Amino acid sequence: PVAKPRDVLTFSWAIEEVDAGIWPALALRSDDAPYVVYMLQGSPPWDRQGNKDGAVKNAVRNESAWDITTIVVGNVWGPMDMAIGPDDVAHVSYYHDREAVLNDLAYAVLRSGQWETDATFDSGHAGFGYMIAIGPNGRPHTSAPNPWKGSVIEYNALDHSGKWVIEDIDSGPQSWRDAISIAIDPLGNPHV
Repeated sequence: PVAKPRDVLTFSWAIEEVDAGIWPALALRSDDAPYVVYMLQGSPPWDRQGNKDGAVKNAVRNESAWDITTIVVGNVWGPMDMAIGPDDVAHVSYYHDREAVLNDLAYAVLRSGQWETDATFDSGHAGFGYMIAIGPNGRPHTSAPNPWKGSVIEYNALDHSGKWVIEDIDSGPQSWRDAISIAIDPLGNPHV
C-alpha cells in the first residue's frame, strides 16, 4: 500500500438505519453479508421484577433491505456478542434472567434459518457481557467476568458432546463493569 496524506479519505461510508436497539454486535458471513444482533432491554437482572419486555433481535442485510427476526423475548441484558463460524453459522451470547431467577449466559445459534436458544447455565454463573468466539471446528467459546465469585473470569466452551464446560480463570478482583475479550487460535486454543 502507498501512504496517503491524512486529509485523503480511504472509504466512502454508507450509513443505514437498521432498527432501534442497544448493545449491537456485528459479524460478517463469508459472502460479506452483515449480521447485526441487538437488544430491546428488559429490566436489569438485579431488579428481580421478572420483567419480560426485553428481546434479542437479529438483522441481516439482503440485496435491498434488512431482514429482522426476534431471537428471544424475555428479561435479557447486555452487553452481548456475535460471531460467525467457519461454516457461516451465526452464534450469539447474551445475559438472560428467566423467571426472575438469576441466570447468566444464554446462547443462540442459527441453524437452517431458525434460531435455537439455550439458557446455558443456571444460578451460580452470573457473569455479564459474555464475549463469544468460534473455534476452527465450529464450536463456541465464551468468556465473562463473574463478580459474584470474586476473582474470577469464567471461560466456557461447548464440547464435542454438546455439553458446556466451565472453567474459572483466577484473575484478581472483577466487576460486572470489567470488559473481557476472547479469541481462538487456528489450533482451537482459547486466549482470554
